[in-house]
Amino acid sequence: MFFLPHVSLTKHNAVLATAAVFTLLASCSTLTPTSLYKLSRFDPLAAAPEDLGIAVRSPEQLAVRENGATLTIKTDTLEEVFVLQSTLAAPEGLAPTTGTHLETFTIKPSDYERLRQVQADVRKLKSENDGKDVGGSLGVHADACRRGELPDGTLSLKVYMRTGAADAFFPLTRTIDLREISDEVEQDFKALPFCPRERASVKTGLSLRSVP
Repeated sequence: MFFLPHVSLTKHNAVLATAAVFTLLASCSTLTPTSLYKLSRFDPLAAAPEDLGIAVRSPEQLAVRENGATLTIKTDTLEEVFVLQSTLAAPEGLAPTTGTHLETFTIKPSDYERLRQVQADVRKLKSENDGKDVGGSLGVHADACRRGELPDGTLSLKVYMRTGAADAFFPLTRTIDLREISDEVEQDFKALPFCPRERASVKTGLSLRSVP
């Protein structure tokens, strides 16, 4: 599995935990200055569910298992998990590339109201705490599967995020070479289950996109 950065449930204190790729840990140095700035201005309690999105670009030999991406919101008094919907349709403005798999994850329309209720519950907790920050986090993780064998050379992974309806996806992380952050990439990859046939048969270049 891999974990995307967690964001605290406060407007002016977007605390980022470490980002982990598959079962490998990468430091917060994987985040870009732009993403740090944008996350510092991101209010997860006010964000419209339909506006939130995460896109992950990985080597084409890797994909996310069906229903394997989840959003978790946690505080001291509640924990809600949302299974994200995925699409291979590229976000607007991203260019095609060879040898990569890009998947976009968003909130299911059937979960919009539940997420709005969770946001309201956390805002209520904050108001009952005299407006002080409520301890908690919003995080995304995904269970990966493999399609074929890893190629030699660089294994690039990059994560993008959208936080507003009028906003484009922005790079959340720099491009990460998995081989640079761990000597055990091959072992971790072989430990992943194979993707089901319908996911393994997706061809790069049809609807897969990434930024240069």
